[in-house]
Amino acid sequence: MVLPSSKNVKIRIKLVSTEHTNGLIGNVTSISNLNSEEVTDKPLASRMLDDPFVLFRTPSTGKVSILEDRCVHRQAPLSLGEIVGDNLQCGYHGLEYDCSGTCVRIPSQKKIPPGAAVRSYPCIEQQGFIHVWMGDPALSNTLDPYDFPFASHPEWQARYAHLHGRFDNRLLIDNLMDVTHLPFAHKSTIGTSGVAEQAIARTEHDGERVRITRFMENIAPAPAHIAVTGYSDNVDRWQVIEYAPPGFVWLQAGYSKAGTGLIQKICCWIVIRCISPCLRQITPPFIYG
Repeated sequence: MVLPSSKNVKIRIKLVSTEHTNGLIGNVTSISNLNSEEVTDKPLASRMLDDPFVLFRTPSTGKVSILEDRCVHRQAPLSLGEIVGDNLQCGYHGLEYDCSGTCVRIPSQKKIPPGAAVRSYPCIEQQGFIHVWMGDPALSNTLDPYDFPFASHPEWQARYAHLHGRFDNRLLIDNLMDVTHLPFAHKSTIGTSGVAEQAIARTEHDGERVRITRFMENIAPAPAHIAVTGYSDNVDRWQVIEYAPPGFVWLQAGYSKAGTGLIQKICCWIVIRCISPCLRQITPPFIYG
């Protein structure tokens, strides 16, 4: 991944939660559909792969913790509770849990039953994202967060957006990797016929990652690009799209004056989609564009 010049670069980060997946996502690092700034000392509910969990930030350390979102007593959602000291207190009977998910206090009795605990999910906060390990807890030391240096680049400002879609997460990955739909599904904004008809494309594999590089010479600019830049002559346009399991897709795209290659850049932007399936439900295949 090559960092382009920060001049005229726009960074957009989209946290996408999908309702379904019928792909097996096990011992890999997924990303919470919340960014770091949203997690404070107030509990927040989230869900991934049918698992409801609660996120909160410990006041004394500032670290993010993720626990199963249920009290062991009467299954009340812990996300409806509050932070007391460094503990998460259930809003029903006041049971308190530490960052490991262990119940450490029951206001109505002194003895805490053995095994009074909820699941704790290992997580790492990095580059504005919260990476969570959904697999075997014994293998959590293999947690290797996805590295997206654009998100924390000091010269750029990242914009976060949340999207929720009722579709299989793999259909969204396919949609993002195959941009030949732009002239048809997005003809009034970022689409133009040259994207589908004049592209020179190259596909590369790097371990589990897949990268597609597309270059289009001397094509008409898209309507949205004309509106933003005011430049209406033909352009050279490029798109670099990379997929990293289980659900990270980043796009680096832009265009320059026709015949100049990548030298006289007019505009460049970067988008990353962090895809988090909420449910494991199997859905029938369909085309999404």
